[in-house]
Amino acid sequence: MQTVSDPAVLLKNPRILAYSHFDQELSVLNGYLHGKGGDQSTDFEIGIGLLFHFCGFNVGPYGRVKALQSKSIQEEIDHIVFAPSDSHIIAIECTKKDLDINGKLSSFPGG
Repeated sequence: MQTVSDPAVLLKNPRILAYSHFDQELSVLNGYLHGKGGDQSTDFEIGIGLLFHFCGFNVGPYGRVKALQSKSIQEEIDHIVFAPSDSHIIAIECTKKDLDINGKLSSFPGG
């Protein structure tokens, strides 16, 4: 796995550059990803969505749409992510807990 720790390299990405206008040291994002926010579950979901956004994906936080929560989407996914080519769609479930907690993984088709 490769990581980028040079801020000059990160700021070449226009999405990160725009975000860093509000979070200059990326400390809020870092806190969200490491569970240092007020609501660890929600913060982690937001952080993951931002990472996909920074990579050029279009992120739909469908799991956060309250009207859809009664339709079981909250139990299944947090984000729908569209690849830049628009030819692939990724369903994302964000968790910092055991992967199959409450049978979420086994509820997916083919699971």
